Amino acid sequence: MKFMRRLALTVVITLSLGGYAWASSPTEQLRAYTDQVTKALENPTLTAAARLAAVRTVAGQAFDVTETAKRALELHWQQRTSAERGEFVQLFRDLERGSCPESASTAASRSST
Repeated sequence: MKFMRRLALTVVITLSLGGYAWASSPTEQLRAYTDQVTKALENPTLTAAARLAAVRTVAGQAFDVTETAKRALELHWQQRTSAERGEFVQLFRDLERGSCPESASTAASRSST
């Protein structure tokens, strides 16, 4: 139950800060996202799962997975059916999520030294 409360609080705080970031320059947006991730990784009260959830929330705000997947395929995107596009976006999202735990744990270990 504590985990769910912390996760919900993390998501609410992250989402509330996201509105501010969009009103600023790209550099300030990136700095705000980086600060949010750093705070989540350095928060000793969060479990590893809560940290991961917070980092994924910030990544979801910072990166438009559908647009990134579309750009990755470039000209081939138009040749794909709607179903193929959806499948590719999901695979792309899974790839991003798969790299997140390793990146988050690496960053957490660096910040603790």
